[in-house]
Amino acid sequence: MNKVIEITKKVFSKFDVAAAVILFATCLLVVVNVITRTDLFKAPVFGAYEIVSFLTLIAISFAIAHCSIADGHVRLTFIIDKLSAKVRNIINIILLIVATVNYILITWNLGKYMLERAAFGEVASVLRIPIQYIVVFVVFGFFLLLIAQIIKIIELIRSWKEN
Repeated sequence: MNKVIEITKKVFSKFDVAAAVILFATCLLVVVNVITRTDLFKAPVFGAYEIVSFLTLIAISFAIAHCSIADGHVRLTFIIDKLSAKVRNIINIILLIVATVNYILITWNLGKYMLERAAFGEVASVLRIPIQYIVVFVVFGFFLLLIAQIIKIIELIRSWKEN
């Protein structure tokens, strides 16, 4: 089981690197768009706003699982920190389970939304990119987040049993 968790964490870090590359490409696109809007070129990048929006959405979807597994988010635990380690683990397990159920519902509804967009044939207004292709990345990112949450629950249960 430890081997699977380590492999999963490495995969998450690869998606985090992909998210960083996508964000860098987004920054380059914004700079190029600003430069091409000047009097010298007078031709902005076609669909730059949609491209930036979609790429940012994809980057966040790719990075969210690694952020979760690496505890890269802010927690307000000043009340919980005053409790014993065993009680803290129990509270953290309960909170992770509640969050995981929430992420399951979000992933499920995003999957339904993706199928609805495909059925309606909805496309982006400028570039005419089918919306369901973008939503696929978001669903995949939330699926990775679900895996990260399950790994965190397993690790907390292991540490709770050891105490």
